[in-house]
Amino acid sequence: MRELIVTEFITVDGIAEHEKLPSVVWNDAMNKFKEDELADSGAMLLGRITYEIFAGHWPSETGDFAERFNALPK
Repeated sequence: MRELIVTEFITVDGIAEHEKLPSVVWNDAMNKFKEDELADSGAMLLGRITYEIFAGHWPSETGDFAERFNALPK
């Protein structure tokens, strides 16, 4: 059996809707967390809206993270 890891961007007051989230201020700690998380991932399970958001953005990204991200089965 595989481990399921759930990651969700959510505000302190519980807002998780893409349109209502403020701009995410990315920092080194978040970057390391996401890189480590991605390195341990074998696939991604996404909801329809998240998939559509990702599909519109990630294929044009480059670099090691983007290559691994784009290669994962979704």
